[in-house]
Amino acid sequence: MFALAACLLCQTPRLTTIVLGGDIMLNGIAVKQKPLAMIGPLMRPASVALANLEIPLTTAGRKTSHKSPAEVAARKQYILKADPAHAPFIAAAGIRMVSLGNNHCMDYRAAGMRQMEGALSKNRILFAGAGENRYLALQPTVYVDRDGTRVALISALAFVGGAALGHCTPAGEDSPGIGTLPFDGRIDKTAKEQLARMFADAKRNCDILIVGLHWGVERQKLPTAYQVQLGRACIDAGADIVWGNHPHVLEGAELYKGKPILYSMGNLISSKGGETGLVKLAYRPGSFLKADFLPLRISAGRVFPEKGAAAASATREFQGLCRLLVKRFPSKRSLALIPYR
Repeated sequence: MFALAACLLCQTPRLTTIVLGGDIMLNGIAVKQKPLAMIGPLMRPASVALANLEIPLTTAGRKTSHKSPAEVAARKQYILKADPAHAPFIAAAGIRMVSLGNNHCMDYRAAGMRQMEGALSKNRILFAGAGENRYLALQPTVYVDRDGTRVALISALAFVGGAALGHCTPAGEDSPGIGTLPFDGRIDKTAKEQLARMFADAKRNCDILIVGLHWGVERQKLPTAYQVQLGRACIDAGADIVWGNHPHVLEGAELYKGKPILYSMGNLISSKGGETGLVKLAYRPGSFLKADFLPLRISAGRVFPEKGAAAASATREFQGLCRLLVKRFPSKRSLALIPYR
């Protein structure tokens, strides 16, 4: 009887959990504050945890020339950096992969990018979205969890318009920068074919493909029509998860064709306070099981798990955003991610 029970236990399919957070905004936050320490218990037990490293970790002093002094003075553009000594504490919090395909990665040019990538590699944090050329910037990085599940990340900036992309230093054929999707607000046949080719290459070497997109409008709690069109096109092209960042606030999330699209996870940490959260996704081999929202609060340069009535209120608000999303952008193949059951 015991032997039979043990045998059945061995046959139980392994559970993969993926925790996804938002923008890591460490500018203006001292390393000694250990800003992510309190959420380590939520992230370390996961098969893999991810966040968007929004602010370059560098001591480089030469700023990008793509954001003019006049634009910075008018607060139309920002040039930001943070202490590379934060890197070990990002790793200690349990974050194993970060996206770099964002609008600040190249604020201190290639030197800043390379110093940041070196700090991440030293602390065994994988990254995607930036590199020495366009091919490398759009290459997936693959994390293999303790049970052998391969989780891949492709990261790209998906702003609309060449000028918006150009401010952020897109990688060229032979020049360093960030990975971009220059579709200019149109998901046509050419765009769909490009996505399908990119994802097919990645899928050959992973079990779960996450596509991290930096997009949308800051402080807007619903995605734009283009975000929804692009997010769903990524799922159509083979992505298993679409994970959005940049708006700095939580946006709704949907389950499209049975696969999650998180349009914005807000800030994971910032010098400014506010409510935020994590989304935890659970999988058995070949199938998505469920999603959970883990509410957080940012205060005085640290982020904390929310508790009690405040946690319940934050969860209800995120559920409302999910329901509003699918109401605003209806599809027979879409359900609100939370609650989706």
